[in-house]
Amino acid sequence: MRKEALRWLEQAKIDFKSATINFEQKVYYVTSFLSQQAVEKALKAI
Repeated sequence: MRKEALRWLEQAKIDFKSATINFEQKVYYVTSFLSQQAVEKALKAI
């Protein structure tokens, strides 16, 4: 896998983890934003 794709995927994982933390804290507007960002970055990695 290319370095750029790996960077996108790593950032997607970080965003997803942050979304999970915010979900547990019931901060849903941040959760939805970070989830959307994680999906976009994962798709860019592909």
